[in-house]
This record gives sequence, C-alpha cells and structure tokens, in this order.
Amino acid sequence: MKNKLLLTTALAGSLLVSASAFAETKITGSIEYSWAGTSKGGSATTDSIDGIGAETQINISNSGDLNVGGLTYKAGFSLEADGGIDAYEGAHIRVISGNTSIEMSQDSFQPLDGTVTPRVSLAADSLDPNNTNVIAYSDAAGGDLTEKMGVGIAHNIEGIGKVGAFYARRGLSAADNTKGNDNVTDNATRGGYEVNFKGNLGVEGLTVLVGKSDQKKNLVTEQDTKGTMYSAAYNFGQIAVGYARVENDKSTVGSENETDEFGITYSVNDNLSVGVQHIKTDIKTASSSSDEKIVMANIGYNLGGIGLSLNYADVQDAGGTANNDYEFYSLRLISKF
Repeated sequence: MKNKLLLTTALAGSLLVSASAFAETKITGSIEYSWAGTSKGGSATTDSIDGIGAETQINISNSGDLNVGGLTYKAGFSLEADGGIDAYEGAHIRVISGNTSIEMSQDSFQPLDGTVTPRVSLAADSLDPNNTNVIAYSDAAGGDLTEKMGVGIAHNIEGIGKVGAFYARRGLSAADNTKGNDNVTDNATRGGYEVNFKGNLGVEGLTVLVGKSDQKKNLVTEQDTKGTMYSAAYNFGQIAVGYARVENDKSTVGSENETDEFGITYSVNDNLSVGVQHIKTDIKTASSSSDEKIVMANIGYNLGGIGLSLNYADVQDAGGTANNDYEFYSLRLISKF
C-alpha cells in the first residue's frame, strides 16, 4: 500500500510538472441578455408571453504536447448558466496526430446542430420563447447526438474541410449515478452515431455541411430517431446566400419532418448587418393538416464591446395546424471576454 501510494504521488507530480511546462491554458466567457416574447394570432391557443432572460458562460481550455509519438492534445469545458448549471458544456479531451484527432467529449464535436444558412442572429427554433416549442422546425438533424457523451474521430482534409464520425452511448449525469464518472445507470436513453462533413470543397466563400444521424429507439413502441442534412452557403462579400434541406424522423412512429430553409444576409458596413430567412416544414403526422411556414428577419449591430440584435419571425400554421399562427420577437445583448 505504501509503495502504491508513493508511486501514485510520483506519477501525479510528474503530470503536474508536465502540464505546467508544456501546456497553455485560456479562459474566456460571455454574458447574454434577451427580451423575448410571442404574440398569438389566428386560432392559436398558447398564450402570448414575454420576459427577460440571461445566460452566462465561462470557457476553460488547455492545449499542449504529449510525451509520446509527437502527439498533441486539447482539453476543456464550459460552465453555462441559463436557469441551471450545465457542467458538461463543451467538455472534451482530444488527442491529435497531424490532421487526425480522437476524442471523448460532450457538446464539443463538430455537430449537425445548426445549418450553415446565413443568419445575423438566432435560428427560428431558438427564437421561439415557449418552454416547449410551438413550432415543428428544427435546425438540427436527428437527435443532436454530439450533445451526449461519446467518442469521436475527425480528419481535416487540407483545403477541403473536416470529416468526422461520433458515437454516443447512454448519457451519464449526476441524477443517474452515485460515483461520478465511474458508475452508469440504465436510464433507457439509447446510443447512436453521427457522421458529417463541413468545409469549402476548395472554393473560397463556400461553406457546406452535410451529414447523417441515427439514434436507436428507447421503447418498443417507438422508431429510431434519424436525421439528414444538406446545407450550403456562399459569401459574395457583403452578401451571403444559402439553402438547407433537413429531414428528420422523430421517435414517434410515423412522425417525419422535411424542412427547406433559404437565407440571405447583407453587410451594410463593418458594424451593421441585416438578414431574412424563409422556412417551410412539411410535417408528416396523422394530425398535421398544413405545412408550417416561417418568415424571419434579423438586424445586428456591433457596438464595440457589446453586440445588439433584433429578431422577428412570422409563423403560419405552427406545428402543421391550420391557423395556428404566431409572431416571435427578441432583443438580445451579448458581450464576450
């Protein structure tokens, strides 16, 4: 026992010296305030609401050289507070060899959570202020698996883009275990995989994001949650245009959404930008009677140390229900440090 203790202490000491000698640690953060709300119209039943919310975040990252094989590493996490503390935000340990990396992470791997369609500020599903969104549109493909704990491998093709594959298992959280990272409780959350590519294909100004997500069903009565994304945008300088096609199979049997999203932004000057998006979602469920349509406009202004954005969306037939109409709006302030 004594020898083991001495050995452990010596190893810990060597690791501390190694980290101090070869690593670089960075701390950044941000704070956001939003005044958001919704106004109902048509035959909508969800009440009109508005209020002020806030989100703060601290990011801690560390990088350096490993003492084997010329490998390098990156590690880090964020502490995000937006009504609760998200302790696993952006958490990762990544080992890098040249253009290839392997990692264990959560909310850090290149995701299919968000299209590359140009916008000045929020996506429409983030602008929906309701605790449970009244709209069916989502800018994520599948079950957003990179938000779960898993293992990923990625390769950067120089001048082309990055291709990656991520495999997620059951999530581990404080509510599911009593031994931190050393114990797992079966909470019926199944694993899955996600593969994607993001890059410019060697064309300056072009951004492409394509991929597929597949998460196994939790219950016998459910279906697998699947998603595919085809998204591209081109920046002409002051003007950027883009299109995305997102197809999602939800966990409910027979529930499928197919979304077409168009976006354009215009940079008036170095500080002022404006944008418009048009989104149509074909909702394939037994209760759906109409396509959901969203027209969204946003304005962003850089005040220096503070960013300001105004967002507005007109929603027709939300969730695929005829005359279930809403207006969303928000004023956002953000400061990064």
